[in-house]
Amino acid sequence: MLRSIRSVLTLMLTTLVITSPVHSCMMVPRAFQGRISQNRQQAILIQKGDRQELVLQVNYQIEGKKDLPKQFAWIVTTPTEPDKYRVTSDSTITDTSHWSRMITIPPPPNPLTASDSLVETRSAAIGANSIELGRRVKVGPYDVQPVRARGLEALDALNDWLKENGFPTEDPGHMAYFVKNNFTFCCIKVSPEEEGEGPPLKRTRGKLPPLQLSFESRSLYYPLKFSSRQGVFDVELTTLTADPVDVKASADVLKNLNWRQHVSLRNVVVQADHLPKDVKKIITTGDVGEAGTWYVNRFECHDVNDGDSIAKWKSDVFLKTNEKLAGTQFHEIGVQPAENDNQLWKLGAALTALLLGAGIVLRSKS
Repeated sequence: MLRSIRSVLTLMLTTLVITSPVHSCMMVPRAFQGRISQNRQQAILIQKGDRQELVLQVNYQIEGKKDLPKQFAWIVTTPTEPDKYRVTSDSTITDTSHWSRMITIPPPPNPLTASDSLVETRSAAIGANSIELGRRVKVGPYDVQPVRARGLEALDALNDWLKENGFPTEDPGHMAYFVKNNFTFCCIKVSPEEEGEGPPLKRTRGKLPPLQLSFESRSLYYPLKFSSRQGVFDVELTTLTADPVDVKASADVLKNLNWRQHVSLRNVVVQADHLPKDVKKIITTGDVGEAGTWYVNRFECHDVNDGDSIAKWKSDVFLKTNEKLAGTQFHEIGVQPAENDNQLWKLGAALTALLLGAGIVLRSKS
């Protein structure tokens, strides 16, 4: 009897989880009994003056009882309406990721020439109506409809688009920050079976083809606050900026991202003609403009939305730059995790004591 009751309760809970609508940056149609999730986001952010290029790629997975949906929605927020869109190749993200890792993470120092290791690494790295729909763009498997509106009308317009296209609508509480700060909602309908100009999408899981958006922004922006109900995932950002990223001034934002200070170099100076070809193409096809040199950073963040919930953030991800930092020894600038260092010291002391104790016990027995 107890086993039967347990089976019924399990079935009810499973059904509840599968059929409950999830409001997030990705969503499946209302009629679909299933869910969509993601476990990793990768992006390239290029910023100069008041212009930014943003290239996004997300790992997605769709689960459900019956046939998978032919389409799903993806909402990307931007401070202003993008004026250019482009689908890039998968190599744009993967190759740029490998390149940024190579130039920002120094090799292990040679014991014989430890004092010269940093210099060698740096020298190698140098080289009217409040509701208005924006211009609709179809590119690759994406059908993009920007909602350019102000105030509560923006939420109404977004929900109208979601409802008309068969997706769950958003509640005002989840959207309050974006409405208050006059963000643009890029409502993207993704058709997994359409290859378009980009690589084909797998229906159940895979990576979305990288999507490039060009828009106005005086700060380095990454859209993440809208993903507050998307679960826990990893984020990897490669940034190129005309001015150095001010890590200290951006400490609160980096803390929200669960970014941990590693041995990687920051604000590595790279000459424009030494950039990878995919990065050069992002710059030339967008409106960010050319620069003689770029400051490159890599931010690897794990288990985002775990602990410091995105829902509690007061702001989205805006990283600050500072032209006055040009020429600074960037490897000495960073967030000083004093509390974490103290905890690690205590843990190391405890482990040392434990090992010493074990050594004493073994010696006494012998």
